[in-house]
Amino acid sequence: MRVGVLLAVSLLLLGAPSGLLAQDKVKPIVEWVGEVSDKGLMQNAPRSGFITNPIDLETLWRAWRGQEKPPTIDFDGHMVVVGLSDIPISRLSFDLKKTGDLEFFTQVPNPFAKPEKGFCYGMAVIPRAGITSVLGNPLIVPGELTLRGHKGTVWSVAFSPDGKLLATASHDKTVRLWDRRTGKELAALQHAEWVYVVAFSPDGKLLASPDGNGNVVLWDVAERKKFAIMSLHKDRVRGLAFTPDGKTLASAGWDKKVVLSDVATAKERVTISLNTGSINSVAISPDGKTGAAVGIGNGSGKVVSLWSVETGRVFEALKPSGTYVAFSPDGKTLVATLWIWDWTKPSELRKLMVPEEHDVNAVVYSPDGKRIATAGADRTIRLWDAATGLEVASFKGHTKSVTSVAFSPDGKLLASTSLDETVRIWPLK
Repeated sequence: MRVGVLLAVSLLLLGAPSGLLAQDKVKPIVEWVGEVSDKGLMQNAPRSGFITNPIDLETLWRAWRGQEKPPTIDFDGHMVVVGLSDIPISRLSFDLKKTGDLEFFTQVPNPFAKPEKGFCYGMAVIPRAGITSVLGNPLIVPGELTLRGHKGTVWSVAFSPDGKLLATASHDKTVRLWDRRTGKELAALQHAEWVYVVAFSPDGKLLASPDGNGNVVLWDVAERKKFAIMSLHKDRVRGLAFTPDGKTLASAGWDKKVVLSDVATAKERVTISLNTGSINSVAISPDGKTGAAVGIGNGSGKVVSLWSVETGRVFEALKPSGTYVAFSPDGKTLVATLWIWDWTKPSELRKLMVPEEHDVNAVVYSPDGKRIATAGADRTIRLWDAATGLEVASFKGHTKSVTSVAFSPDGKLLASTSLDETVRIWPLK
């Protein structure tokens, strides 16, 4: 019987259909079968029919096999195939089609038997060589992870400078630290209110996050303790950015202000009042001399204000703009949601060819400056050629609007957050 991802279809009990274009019989390395009484646990079954990372395997294993220790699997060369049935399963069998699609079927001792418990499952570890999809579902690239743990919208994500950690900020009043490689949650840093943004210092020793109405917390990453609490704003803080030398932290909020603080003393140094409306995003140029912030509303539309990090003097306003802003790694250009600017002249260079449904919630340059990533309300992350503004790739998997996106320091991974309360890591080719 062919295994359905969530429930087997009894009409397929007689085995594989005739004319199957099978190239090879795939032999499982190890298998597990069993029954589970709580049908609610079916929600843990992967809808794609397979698992390619240890976090999803552990979640499923704990739900279906209690406290039995999950197996250690080399996911670079192997995968776990999972299927459910309403009939007791003795084992799974596999056929690899010439197209690279893997089909799998159940072997049943008695097609008329009923499970003693609610439903039956089968799991098998198989080599992933030659497999491009499972039951028609495209195979996830090795290294992709879905991180679960937040109990509310996840608003922001940041990689540590060494790429080993992820920090995420959430509506559940926590900032969480994760092991980037395994996806394991390492710590939950409690806050008084919703947390909208998070940022690592350039040396990775400190983490900045807003706490409550206008406060910004500096955390000691190693100790997981508060280093300082700074009362800087009179409303929510939505943007944070360190200067490259780590000496100054820029914070931006809905009080229409950007505050530049001395990190060593945790004291306010300069306050920049903007008349362009509430501020959702702030960025610092790679040389640490220029800052950019986007004001929204106030009757003037969306405007990027450019200012001196040393003095706080505003010297330029760029329009048209968008809600989010980022400097290129070489410091020569700036992207404001859709528009790419040569901000030194200033002149608008080009516009990202963003479809209407991809309402942009975040924008960031890749470390080499060749790509721009955007997070969209259409539940996708899109990758753009920075030189042409054309789309080169998209990533789908979130079930609700994507709220933020970040590149790993080596440019090999993307991380994203969403209203669906998850964090996803996407390997880049």
